[in-house]
Amino acid sequence: MNRLLPLLLLSLTLLTAACQKDEAQPASTPTLEGRWQYQTSDGYDYDKTGKVLAHKPYTFNSYYLLVTPDALRYMRPTTNDQFDIDIIQGRKGDTLELGPGSDARQAIITELTEHALTLRFYKWYVDPLDGSYGCLDDHYTR
Repeated sequence: MNRLLPLLLLSLTLLTAACQKDEAQPASTPTLEGRWQYQTSDGYDYDKTGKVLAHKPYTFNSYYLLVTPDALRYMRPTTNDQFDIDIIQGRKGDTLELGPGSDARQAIITELTEHALTLRFYKWYVDPLDGSYGCLDDHYTR
C-alpha cells in the first residue's frame, strides 16, 4: 500500500493538469496605421432622404494609402511621392473626423482586418440644389 500511494498521487496530479482548460488568447486588434494598397472603389448616390439612387464601381490609378495617426496620405507607388492628404482631426470608434480641405468630412472604417481595409468617405459631395449626396467606399489590401 505504501508503494501505491506515491503512484496514486502522481496519477492524480497528471490527470488534473491534463484536464485544465487553456486560457483563450485575446484576438489581436488589427492596426489601421501603415501602408495599404488601393484596389477598387464603390460610389453610391443618394437622394436627400438617404435613398440609394445609383451604385457605380470605380477603379482609380494605382496608389497606396499611408495611414498615420494624424493623416491619410495618398502616395504614388513608382516615386513614393504624396499627391493628396486628408488630415485626421480625431477618431471616435470607427469614424475618422477629417479636416478642412478634405472632400469628405468623415471616413468611416467599414472593414478592418490584418489584410483588408474599407473606408467609406461619407458625403464626399453634396448637391446644393437638391440635397443629394454621394459616398465612396475605397477598398485596400496589404
